[in-house]
Amino acid sequence: MPLTPKLIDLAWAAMIGGLGGIAHNLLLVFRGERFSLWLFCVNVVLAGFCGWLIGEFLPADVTARDGIIGISGFSAIKILEFVEAQGVVGLLKLLNPKK
Repeated sequence: MPLTPKLIDLAWAAMIGGLGGIAHNLLLVFRGERFSLWLFCVNVVLAGFCGWLIGEFLPADVTARDGIIGISGFSAIKILEFVEAQGVVGLLKLLNPKK
């Protein structure tokens, strides 16, 4: 695949993930949490990264691909916590193999 369509696809996934992050942040505000512009921006960036990450694993012809990417942006913090925990567990297994 040429580089330009791949970059467009990644940008699209990051944008859809970012929109999921915006929706999550609005939900938190509607639930009564105080709005913070700094946390809003961080949440949108992390959601865009999570959308890009999930978009890399999904083939382009999946029917609900955009919806899955949007949901991954909505739940970006939980997904990144999971990836971090599993990464630490995997790293510990590699560094400390059973004898």
